[in-house]
Amino acid sequence: MKYILTLIFLFFQNLAFAQNIEVLELETARIYDPGVLDAVTDTMDANLWRGTSSLTAISLINKIPTKTSSKLSEKLIRAAILSGGMPPEGERKKYVTARLRYVMKMHDKDALKTLMAGYVDYVHLPKTRVEYALGSDDIVSACNISDNLKNNRSLPYWIKIRVFCNINRGELAAAGLAVELLQNMGYQDRQFYELVDFLLGYSEYTPKITNNIDPLIDAMQSKAKNFDIQKLIIEVNNDKLNLKESMDIINQLSNQIKYDQVEKILINSIINNRNIQIGQTLINKTQPIINDDYDKPSIEKLNMIDDESLFSTKILAAILSKADTHTSFSHIVKILEQRLADVSLDQIEASDINIFVRASLERKDYTLLNELYEKLPDGDQKTKIKIILSILENTYLSENFSINLEANSLNTDPEDYLSDRDLFILSSLRVSLPLPFIGAIEGKGEGNGFAVKAGDMLLLKTAARNFSIAETALRAAIILENTPLNDTGIYDIIDVLISAGLIGYAKDIAIEDFARRL
Repeated sequence: MKYILTLIFLFFQNLAFAQNIEVLELETARIYDPGVLDAVTDTMDANLWRGTSSLTAISLINKIPTKTSSKLSEKLIRAAILSGGMPPEGERKKYVTARLRYVMKMHDKDALKTLMAGYVDYVHLPKTRVEYALGSDDIVSACNISDNLKNNRSLPYWIKIRVFCNINRGELAAAGLAVELLQNMGYQDRQFYELVDFLLGYSEYTPKITNNIDPLIDAMQSKAKNFDIQKLIIEVNNDKLNLKESMDIINQLSNQIKYDQVEKILINSIINNRNIQIGQTLINKTQPIINDDYDKPSIEKLNMIDDESLFSTKILAAILSKADTHTSFSHIVKILEQRLADVSLDQIEASDINIFVRASLERKDYTLLNELYEKLPDGDQKTKIKIILSILENTYLSENFSINLEANSLNTDPEDYLSDRDLFILSSLRVSLPLPFIGAIEGKGEGNGFAVKAGDMLLLKTAARNFSIAETALRAAIILENTPLNDTGIYDIIDVLISAGLIGYAKDIAIEDFARRL
């Protein structure tokens, strides 16, 4: 009898234990957010928002820029927003809405589709479905959902959707009446009203709206921008534009025009530059040379010239230097891919080394960097190239790297060999600095650039200590937008990212900083 009772007890105990495991597994599965796996998001930790409240997460998502000046900021933001893992603590619905809205603003339709599939408990909501359609540039579906809505049609949100749908269908009178209804309700939304005025033809100025993640405002803004884009596309085909004028327009259009079209525009603008002289004879096809007093050859002769002869190394450098954002720079590098691959060291002027190194890093072709290291004389530029290569090859923490640093500086003042900023960055990367270099930075100040506010740095370090990877990444991205940071600022950012396990991003910051200062 005792044996039977023991068996019964063990049975129920094991059953309860199994049920507890099952419940725990279900809870774990339930609390983890869906993510998009790629080379960037794979580096994020599963404890994504650990220790961060949903209110803080929403505030950060609403604060991060929708267009970044720094490529590294964009990478950090993309990783934090698209990675799967532990969500923030607290109200889930508003956080999910903020997250999805930001993904819509990224215009990554595949990522949005993947995340929506993971939020099965939200996709049935009319508002979510409308915003998903707007974020996918499917205005027709968004309007169909709005048209068939049975409840809450009198809420301002749905009236605004109907206003946009009326405008999109050309039903301008109906749109005007709906706007009057909103105004009579006392509803306030400056951005919405400004866009409506423009789209209805009441204003000729395109509203300048930045850092918006509302899918409706984004869709209205895209429709308004189309007017400007069409004007720019017409203007960029003007045969009389010079290189600067063409690049200004290309920067604004960015990915709106195709690669082959951009190359034709560049060729035309190079020809139109008054300071370009085609060589003495067409047979030799010599490189363009600078001469402000030279009259431009006739169009008939220029049409006979091989396009290759126009893209001198100096012209390539001029084009790249006029790309005013990282997005535009990446776009231009891709367009000029083959021409850049053909550039050799003996064609590059010393003042243009940094722009070609940045292009090589963008292309992930390090042939030029190795050539520079082999042929450059000892000094500041060669040292920075060596450091960049060591970071790329992941040998910067080796004992040989530190030994070589010290050996190469024995016959010179450390300050002539590596700047204070170089030493700050190397120290933040955990490089064991030789004694002469340690002495060189003792008592140094903050250096040139923007100082990170103490409160911002405190919040960044706190997020890292709490193991909230997403909060750490987003706070770092916001700080990086104030580039160039001063020496202590860049040290702190790299140091915190390494402490948080985001080593790849820390290395990218160091590489870009060294490359820009070549």
